[in-house]
Amino acid sequence: MKRLLRIFELSKNEQRVVLIVVLILTAIALIGYERRVHRSGIQQTSTAEAKPSPSASESEHEH
Repeated sequence: MKRLLRIFELSKNEQRVVLIVVLILTAIALIGYERRVHRSGIQQTSTAEAKPSPSASESEHEH
């Protein structure tokens, strides 16, 4: 068991590399999430603006 846990004994440089990789992957995940949320928010507002309901005065003029 001790031999298996030896893979977690890292030097200072290896610890830095692992930490940097984890931070980069976390940043990429957050950026991807924000882009996906922002894109869906734009689609919802554009569909609402594409079909405005006619006001009461406009519907009276049509009749």
